Amino acid sequence: MSKKVPETLGELMDRDLAGWQLAMAYYLELEHGLMGFFPAIIAETGQMVLCLDENLLVGGVKELLPERRCRQREILVLANEQEAICFQIANEHGVETKAGHILTDEEFEELTEGESEPFKWTPGLI
Repeated sequence: MSKKVPETLGELMDRDLAGWQLAMAYYLELEHGLMGFFPAIIAETGQMVLCLDENLLVGGVKELLPERRCRQREILVLANEQEAICFQIANEHGVETKAGHILTDEEFEELTEGESEPFKWTPGLI
C-alpha cells in the first residue's frame, strides 16, 4: 500500500524523510511595476513552473514562453523528485506550506510533444 502524498509541510514533518532532500528550485516571474507575483505556469494545469534543473527552466521552459521581460528566481525547498513535489522551507506559512509541483525532464518532454504553447504567464496573482 502506497503512502498518501503529503499536502502540507506539517504532514511531511510527521514522516520518515527518506527520499527527500534540500534543494534549490528555480522559477520565472514577470518583471513589472505592480505589486504582485506573476510566475510562469503550465498552461494545461495552471501549476507554477518549478524546476530543480536550472537548465530545464532557462533552456527549455523560457524558450517556449511568450516573450516578456522576466527574471529568474530561486527558493530553498525540501524536494522529493520521485513524487515530483516540494515544499518551500522559509516562508510565512510555516507548517501550513502547501506542496509545489516540480517540473521534471520527462514531464517537459510530454508537455512539449504536441502542445504548441505548453507554458504561459499567469494572467493574475497567485
